Amino acid sequence: MDEPTCGQFRVGHSLPPMSAQIAFLGFIVSGLIIGALHFIAPTALLDPYRTTISQYSLTSLGWLFSIGVIALVVGSAAAIVTLLSTRQIRVGSVGFWMLLIWTLGMAGVAVFEKTNWAYGPSTSGTIHRMLSIAAFIALPIGVLWIVAQAVSARRSHRLRRGRTALWASAVLGAASAGYLIYVVVLIVNGTIVGQPWWQTIPLGLTERVLVVTEVAALAALVMWARQCAQTSTATDAPIIDAQAAVD
Repeated sequence: MDEPTCGQFRVGHSLPPMSAQIAFLGFIVSGLIIGALHFIAPTALLDPYRTTISQYSLTSLGWLFSIGVIALVVGSAAAIVTLLSTRQIRVGSVGFWMLLIWTLGMAGVAVFEKTNWAYGPSTSGTIHRMLSIAAFIALPIGVLWIVAQAVSARRSHRLRRGRTALWASAVLGAASAGYLIYVVVLIVNGTIVGQPWWQTIPLGLTERVLVVTEVAALAALVMWARQCAQTSTATDAPIIDAQAAVD
């Protein structure tokens, strides 16, 4: 049997490119909005090193922050559609659930307001924090799982551009996972010496590093899936089930 390539997983001619375009647009719009909040008043006055991005939601520009997060959610949902329609993931797979947790977690960030510590802890703030933590953990797991499955099936063989995007996603996903582990180690060490966890790490910097690397990893994954679909259409390859290709 010929070695399987990502081009063997033929799909419809319009859905993958369309959903991929929506994903990229969502990521770009979100990045522009959240990035702009770092430079316009009053959010520009917040310290990005210590203050989380969600702190913007408590300012007069909170509505703009919400739009940025919603754009990210739309882009992430479109990324899942792209990966499903190109058969790079299946409903119910580990990759599917991890990306879904990321997407729903980001949606929860927009719905549940961050705790305003000027008034003390809140249920909404606790939910906001738990959902964001779950999202940041889930995405790199999902990305690395999808990459591992693709490498196992050798779907990227003979596709240089697609292979580059796939490995870029792997590197960014691994970087995100590595940084998360580093943060956990810092928190554990701080807890041992009696230091509050939120003082053991630069919260603002940590969140920004994770957002950039994780969204970039997801975008690279979408690019890979889109290139697979384009190659499939161009070569008119037969439809082959992913699992059957491995067997």
